[in-house]
Amino acid sequence: MEKLNRDANKVQIVGILSQKVISILGLNYSPKQILIGPSNIEHMKKKHPDCFNKLKRYQK
Repeated sequence: MEKLNRDANKVQIVGILSQKVISILGLNYSPKQILIGPSNIEHMKKKHPDCFNKLKRYQK
């Protein structure tokens, strides 16, 4: 999986919701990609900058 490009203008895949996690949480879903878009990134930068900056090792 590629690192999150914090300045991208497109939707990015940031993870996979596995069947194991789905089962542990007792959800009724099938495995899916976890996506993040530009508006989500901007929200995180503005509203949660400390948390967002802690994740630098996962970012480009």
